[in-house]
Amino acid sequence: VTGVQTCALPIWIVEARAGSSQTDWRVSTDRGEVSFATTTEESVRAQGEHAVLITDTRGIRYLIPDRRELDLESQKILRRFL
Repeated sequence: VTGVQTCALPIWIVEARAGSSQTDWRVSTDRGEVSFATTTEESVRAQGEHAVLITDTRGIRYLIPDRRELDLESQKILRRFL
Protein backbone atom coordinates (compact mmCIF):
# COMPACT_ATOMS: atom_id res chain seq x y z
CA VAL A 1 0.00 0.00 0.00
CA THR A 2 1.43 3.38 -0.94
CA GLY A 3 2.48 5.54 2.00
CA VAL A 4 2.94 2.67 4.44
CA GLN A 5 6.38 2.18 5.86
CA THR A 6 6.43 -1.29 7.33
CA CYS A 7 9.00 -1.48 10.09
CA ALA A 8 10.42 -4.96 10.43
CA LEU A 9 11.89 -5.88 13.77
CA PRO A 10 13.99 -4.74 15.42
CA ILE A 11 12.36 -1.35 15.93
CA TRP A 12 12.90 0.97 18.84
CA ILE A 13 11.11 4.10 19.89
CA VAL A 14 14.02 6.31 20.85
CA GLU A 15 11.74 9.05 22.19
CA ALA A 16 8.29 10.54 21.90
CA ARG A 17 8.12 14.05 23.27
CA ALA A 18 4.58 15.42 23.68
CA GLY A 19 4.15 19.17 23.28
CA SER A 20 1.07 21.35 23.41
CA SER A 21 0.12 20.83 19.76
CA GLN A 22 2.07 17.80 18.57
CA THR A 23 4.19 14.82 19.60
CA ASP A 24 7.69 14.59 18.15
CA TRP A 25 8.88 11.03 17.60
CA ARG A 26 12.33 9.60 16.96
CA VAL A 27 12.33 5.91 16.05
CA SER A 28 14.82 3.40 14.76
CA THR A 29 13.43 1.21 11.97
CA ASP A 30 14.67 -1.43 9.57
CA ARG A 31 15.37 1.52 7.24
CA GLY A 32 17.34 3.58 9.74
CA GLU A 33 16.47 6.27 12.23
CA VAL A 34 13.61 8.63 11.37
CA SER A 35 11.96 11.60 13.07
CA PHE A 36 8.35 12.63 12.55
CA ALA A 37 5.45 14.36 14.30
CA THR A 38 1.87 13.40 15.14
CA THR A 39 -0.88 15.83 16.09
CA THR A 40 -3.90 13.91 17.37
CA GLU A 41 -4.69 10.99 19.62
CA GLU A 42 -6.04 9.18 16.56
CA SER A 43 -2.52 9.25 15.05
CA VAL A 44 -1.60 6.17 17.11
CA ARG A 45 -4.09 3.33 16.76
CA ALA A 46 -4.17 -0.31 17.76
CA GLN A 47 -4.74 -2.58 14.76
CA GLY A 48 -6.18 -5.84 15.96
CA GLU A 49 -4.80 -7.43 19.08
CA HIS A 50 -1.08 -6.55 18.90
CA ALA A 51 -0.32 -4.36 15.87
CA VAL A 52 -0.07 -0.55 16.04
CA LEU A 53 -0.32 1.97 13.22
CA ILE A 54 1.19 5.45 13.66
CA THR A 55 0.28 8.14 11.10
CA ASP A 56 2.47 11.22 11.00
CA THR A 57 1.53 14.79 10.04
CA ARG A 58 2.51 14.12 6.39
CA GLY A 59 0.21 11.10 6.18
CA ILE A 60 3.04 8.57 6.24
CA ARG A 61 2.04 5.49 8.19
CA TYR A 62 4.37 3.37 10.30
CA LEU A 63 3.22 -0.14 11.10
CA ILE A 64 4.43 -2.03 14.16
CA PRO A 65 3.26 -5.59 13.41
CA ASP A 66 3.48 -6.82 17.03
CA ARG A 67 4.10 -4.34 19.83
CA ARG A 68 5.03 -7.21 22.15
CA GLU A 69 8.24 -7.58 20.11
CA LEU A 70 9.40 -4.08 20.99
CA ASP A 71 11.98 -3.60 23.72
CA LEU A 72 10.48 -2.81 27.14
CA GLU A 73 11.25 0.92 27.04
CA SER A 74 9.61 1.26 23.60
CA GLN A 75 6.54 -0.62 24.86
CA LYS A 76 6.33 1.76 27.83
CA ILE A 77 6.51 4.84 25.57
CA LEU A 78 3.91 3.43 23.18
CA ARG A 79 1.45 2.59 25.99
CA ARG A 80 1.18 6.31 26.78
CA PHE A 81 -0.46 6.86 23.40
CA LEU A 82 -2.78 3.84 23.23
